[in-house]
Amino acid sequence: NLVSAPDCGRPVNPVPLCLAPDIDECSYSNYLCHYQCVNEPGSFSCVCPKGYQLLGTRICQDVNECETGQHQCAEGQYCTNVYGGFRCAPRDHCQEPYVQVSDNRCLCRSSDAACEDKPASIVFRYMSITSERSVPSDIFQIQATSIYPGAYNTFRIKAGNEQGEFYIRQLNNISAMLVLVKQVTGPQEFVLDLEMVTVNPLMSYQSSSVLRLTIDVGAYSF
Repeated sequence: NLVSAPDCGRPVNPVPLCLAPDIDECSYSNYLCHYQCVNEPGSFSCVCPKGYQLLGTRICQDVNECETGQHQCAEGQYCTNVYGGFRCAPRDHCQEPYVQVSDNRCLCRSSDAACEDKPASIVFRYMSITSERSVPSDIFQIQATSIYPGAYNTFRIKAGNEQGEFYIRQLNNISAMLVLVKQVTGPQEFVLDLEMVTVNPLMSYQSSSVLRLTIDVGAYSF
């Protein structure tokens, strides 16, 4: 690229236009732009990947397609925003013997013999985290919705954590925190079954419920 330069000082008439090489600002630093730097004559500009928009002059901000209507989810689905895009989740997750009691909750009735060894309920949640997030990092809190006198609850990751990327830390009798303990790179997806077991020794009662958490890891660190 060439830009115009001041008079080179030659005493000729007319004064010729002297051209100097353009300075490529993008080559001087990797931190000028959040994502990608584009050199321009005498300047530079920043661009963002698909699913992001430029905030100011250099920062890339995720676009919430669910709020802006820039998604293609069908009538039987609902939209959940993820970093750099969106996910269309089914409104009806339930498979027999479970029955749907809300958009994201399935219930297995205690009167049904097929429910004897299954969690009493399964709740579905979706979330998104950035790639290469620093660790350890608290990312999701799970909490009991019902509290029974004399009962105590324990929490564990029942499934989906075969490589040990996550850990669950119990906060008190009714809540626990999911912790990311290994740095993960996107794009990738984790589906974790977070189980709460409720025990009441006075009534010889025990039950469990599962929160099925889908974690979408974005392709970028922003």
